[in-house]
Amino acid sequence: MGAKLVQENKLIRSLVESTKQGSNASFKQLYQMNVGRIFALNLRLLADYKLAEDLTKEVFITTWERISQMRDDITFAAWLKGLTISSALDKVRKNDGLKNLETSGKKHDKIPRRFESTVSLFDRDIISLPNRERIVFTLHEIEKYSDEETADLLLANTEIITESLTLARQLLESSTNNVISNKTFQEKMDAIVLEINPQNDLWSGIFNEVNKMKMKTQEEIKDTETFQEEGEDSKSEVILNKKSKHYFGEIDEKKSDGSKKGKLSDYFKRFKK
Repeated sequence: MGAKLVQENKLIRSLVESTKQGSNASFKQLYQMNVGRIFALNLRLLADYKLAEDLTKEVFITTWERISQMRDDITFAAWLKGLTISSALDKVRKNDGLKNLETSGKKHDKIPRRFESTVSLFDRDIISLPNRERIVFTLHEIEKYSDEETADLLLANTEIITESLTLARQLLESSTNNVISNKTFQEKMDAIVLEINPQNDLWSGIFNEVNKMKMKTQEEIKDTETFQEEGEDSKSEVILNKKSKHYFGEIDEKKSDGSKKGKLSDYFKRFKK
């Protein structure tokens, strides 16, 4: 029995289908509707403003590349979030941030001063948590993954998840920002925003990369059509011509005696008889 088709907002589904057909305008709309959510998630997972911007850009470029593979039994938002978390955790692992999850690391806080006003004090406390506590807290308390799901994502056991959540809460409640605040911890949790828009323009870079990919695809289609028109017998000649032009240019200059040397492809024709 086939997978059940997920009911999704008609506009979103329409934009997804148009993007699969190569529509830049539809893809830009999907970007605008989701960039704040994706950047906020990356910022909390990576604790680095610039890395979060870079990864957000990478995620949307990957979205363009892979959107045709998106299944009908998942919403676009869920698919995009899964892609983002996977990419962010890979980035953290490469930086050894999850190499030893049993040991809590040092605190982080890489938000440029000029961008501090865009992030709440409570979010800045979350971002400054050590890697283990910050990532577990973000996945479990903000993204609402269960103990088991969080453990699976981090390749850890549920005991570590429970321990990390307890320590994260203790650190947040003892922070200077929390002590001077008149709000309860739960009130702060309820006030967490799921969208934080990056202050730099990411779309221009994404748009440029998408156009490069589209041009490359068009060139590959043209090459395929050329091969089909030329037929199987002439494929090797087309390839050799391309390679000779790339490495040597057109070899048609005259010999010292005044006669033409001929093109490199003429030389290879001898071996086809």
